[in-house]
Amino acid sequence: MPAADHQHELELTIQTFDKCAQQYCDKFESYKPYIESYEKFAALFTPRHRRVLEAACGPGLFCRLLWQQIPKLDIKGFDLAPAMVNLARANCPDAQFAVMDCRDLDQLDGRFDVIIGAFCFSLPESG
Repeated sequence: MPAADHQHELELTIQTFDKCAQQYCDKFESYKPYIESYEKFAALFTPRHRRVLEAACGPGLFCRLLWQQIPKLDIKGFDLAPAMVNLARANCPDAQFAVMDCRDLDQLDGRFDVIIGAFCFSLPESG
């Protein structure tokens, strides 16, 4: 796919998630399959798992659940959509969130004990 087409698709994706951020949050904040999987994941944490990074954090629902279960975590998250980042900041105010593309991970300082990337990967087009 030409770079211009890819950039257009990326901008369209960001606009769509910005437009639907609150609806997305409302739908998935009590979605049982997500909650159950988040709880199972959180149960794997040990005291050495303190620094957490969530790529494509969306509205911060997973970060909020982690913080509720393990309040001393140092959580950082990022998403492409500014509206999602704003919701994440509201849903988990003790964490740090930024607007960022996961392709720019090399810009992050420090190390993380846990990296979550549940919603930042897509399948390549077939064809």
